[in-house]
Amino acid sequence: MDNLKILLVEDDPSFALDVEILLAEMGHDLVAKIDNGCDALNFILSEQPDIVIMDIGLKGSLSGIEVAKRVGHLQIPIVFTTAFKEKSTFEAAMETYSFGYLVKPFDKLTLRSTLKQAAKAVCKQSDLEEQTGASEDETILTDSLLVKRSNTLHKVRLDEINYIRSEGNYCTLYTEKRKFVLKTSLKKMLEELPLEHFSPVHKSFVVQLDKIGSIDLKMNKLMVGDKVLPLGRNFKNRLIERFKVLK
Repeated sequence: MDNLKILLVEDDPSFALDVEILLAEMGHDLVAKIDNGCDALNFILSEQPDIVIMDIGLKGSLSGIEVAKRVGHLQIPIVFTTAFKEKSTFEAAMETYSFGYLVKPFDKLTLRSTLKQAAKAVCKQSDLEEQTGASEDETILTDSLLVKRSNTLHKVRLDEINYIRSEGNYCTLYTEKRKFVLKTSLKKMLEELPLEHFSPVHKSFVVQLDKIGSIDLKMNKLMVGDKVLPLGRNFKNRLIERFKVLK
């Protein structure tokens, strides 16, 4: 993730400063900070930054999603930030070349993980173009992982993963029908996963948000498929904030 040109498009000066500080702590510099869609569009078309962190609700006539649609042909990874939790907004964002959808406020770990995914796509695409002269319509798969078992690499789609459990220096990845034991830490696994879809719920468990069936607030447990998993007290509020709660 070194020497990447990152553009921040955000119309809230206070929040823009917070993001700039987080990026500085991770060793990144911004090439520019822009607070409206029109200027962002012009900058992206002329300068073509490596990654764009962009608010959805912007000043002016163009929203972040509109800007993303107009620069989609450039295949620049866009990480959306927003205060909106509506499903329709999320779905509209996912129709662009999006590599993340972060609901404000988010922490450094979430931003780091999302940027790492986007940076991998940038670096892999660059390597392919240098080595093979890859055409513009060739893209890197970002919805799957290759998991090694013995001498075989198994393709696992991210949307297949139910949860991941940490046990010592190993993690076990569970899908509906398969499980894989990996010699890695839960922290490293989190860095490989898009945290807009996954969340830690306990010091030993990470779950896919779409797989959660129910949350028992009194017993601090949650249902993932047909499994009952523990919900750590320190993780409960952050998990609930990821959803719109109707009472």
